Order: sequence, then C-alpha cells, then structure tokens
Amino acid sequence: MISGVLTCFCQAQQKLVGLTKLGETVYTDGKRSATVCDEWLTDKFSSLAYSKIVSVSINIVNFVLRTLLILLVKFIGEDTKSEQTRSVKVAVFVCQFFNTAVLLLLFNANMSETHIPFFSEVLTGEFTDFNEEWYTDIGCTIIKAMIIAALFPLIEAVLFGTLKFVFKMLDRGFGANMFLSKKKTVQQYIDVQVGPEYMIHFRYSAILNTCFVCMLYGVGLPLLFPISLFAFTILYMVERFCVFYYYRQPPMFDDAMTRNSLRILNWAPLLYMLFGYWMLGNNQIFSNVVFPFTNSTDVIKSGHTIVSDIAHI
Repeated sequence: MISGVLTCFCQAQQKLVGLTKLGETVYTDGKRSATVCDEWLTDKFSSLAYSKIVSVSINIVNFVLRTLLILLVKFIGEDTKSEQTRSVKVAVFVCQFFNTAVLLLLFNANMSETHIPFFSEVLTGEFTDFNEEWYTDIGCTIIKAMIIAALFPLIEAVLFGTLKFVFKMLDRGFGANMFLSKKKTVQQYIDVQVGPEYMIHFRYSAILNTCFVCMLYGVGLPLLFPISLFAFTILYMVERFCVFYYYRQPPMFDDAMTRNSLRILNWAPLLYMLFGYWMLGNNQIFSNVVFPFTNSTDVIKSGHTIVSDIAHI
C-alpha cells in the first residue's frame, strides 16, 4: 500500500482536477505514465465504507446482545422481578459498553512501547497513543456509532410500531372496524391489540452506556457531549410518547434499580479523569515530538508511557 505517502499530492490534485477525474488523470515523467491517485482513492473510499460499516455493526451487535442477555437472565432466574430487571440492566450495559468503547480501543491498540508482559505481545494494533491518526480513524467511528445509537430509540419505535400496526390491520382484514378480528379467543385478540412490555432495563443500560462512552472519550472527542444531550433528548421524547400510546402498563418497580444506576455512574468521572489525562499527554499533538519511521506501514512511536510520565513529574 503506497496510498499513505501520496495523500498530500493527491489531495492537492483533487482540488485542481476534481474528485471524479482524479483516478483517471495520467501523470508522466517523460518516460513512464501512470494513474498515481487511483489507489489513493480506492483506499480512501474503502476506509470510509469500513468506518460506516463498523459504526452500524456496533449498534446491531448491541441490539442482538441485549436480546440474548435478557433470555439468559430469565433462564438463570432471580427471586424478584426487580432483581431480574437489575441483573439484565447491568449485564446489557457492560456488554454494550465493551462492544462500543473498549473493543475498538483494544483491537487497534499497540503497547509495544510499554514492555508490559502479555499486553505488549497481544495488543499489536496500529496506534500506540491517542494521536492524530487515532482521532481520524477510531475517533470518527466512535462518534458515528454514538450518533446512530442516539437515533436508535426513534428508529426502533418507528420500526416496531409500524410492524404492530400492520399486524393489527392483518388481523381485521385491513378494515376500518377495530373490533373485527380473526382471533378465536379474547386473550389472542388482546395480544394482537396491546403493545409490548415496557423494557425499562434497556433504557437504563442505554443511558449508562451513553454516559460512560462520553466520559471515556469526552476530553479528546468533545463532540460526544452534544451528541449525548441529543441522545437523552430523543430518548426522553420517544419514551414519553411510547409509554402513553404504545407500551403496556409497566409493573411497579421500587427505587433499587435507580440507586444501583447512580452507584454505577460514580465510576464515570474516574474514567473521564484517567483517559483525559492520557489524551492531553500525547507528545505528537501537544509537545511536537516526532519519531521518524522508514516505511509508511511502520507503527508510529509515541514516546508516551507511564514510566515517561512519572519521570516528568
């Protein structure tokens, strides 16, 4: 892959000839001719497609995880409904947070500079620190995933609400009489007409996941704060509407789940402090320390380790 070293040249040529003609433009040195920027364009659009696919996949996996976890917790069983709901909430939150924020970080992390046993051998990704390339690649992916997650309650409500309406219309043969039904028993008729059970544990886990992702990367990705506000606003409006007109009447819960969520949220500022300190300590962005490399595929060193931070204290 040579596209990395052609970025500056191809970006300048894009301004001259335009994006549509860039891949077809032939450059010559008098002896040889080549379409220099076609590979750069391919890599650019492949990277954009990969980022969007990952962002969407994160939310799809989160939806699948929450469905599987509720089945698993119900199979294990709890003494009370509140305890079962709290267990589902914690399990879904942990899995969604790991899938949204931690997995991308670990998969792309390179800890070869730390010389920590096991981690320096296993974590051999592309990024040694929160550098410019990390924000361009992983940071953008996280932001896109959080925007999709913010819109997901609205998408889910519209999708499943539409399906419920279609099932009602099929039951009465697409007629205007809402009391007309093909069901043979009252319970079958009620099951078709009423909405689904209100899954309050999913809402708690979504709020916790948004808060923790925002706190984890908020210092380096401040756009996450307005995105989180947008997500909470969408969730509030959708839930208010659905509780009135869509869901079944929820059961009575005590305040144990709320207090448990507040205890979990106490850890969010700690993540904000630790990751904020590490992001603001990047040598390339804030200290202009550059380590030369021979090949474009070499891992860019950061010179930013715990030992080096302690030495500067």
